[in-house]
Amino acid sequence: MAHELAHHVMHAELLAGSVHVDKVILRRDVLAGAGVDAHEIEANNFAAELLMPEEWLGPYAANLDVGDDEALATVARKFKVSVAALQFRLLKM
Repeated sequence: MAHELAHHVMHAELLAGSVHVDKVILRRDVLAGAGVDAHEIEANNFAAELLMPEEWLGPYAANLDVGDDEALATVARKFKVSVAALQFRLLKM
């Protein structure tokens, strides 16, 4: 939801006049899935920062072994995010 909120806030010009019930406007396609689409990257950054602010995540990140899958899963659960989202956020800090 945070990712989609980012599209609404940051990419309103792309959605203006074209949002309909049961319609998808910003589609998940090969380009978006490759992690190179600028709008998707912006939405991912927005969502990661919203859900895991640096001042909250920082204390966990300082002592986190990114190679420890169990530790990553524990921190991800604390923030109610996926491990992939946590890893993405850690790379951006």
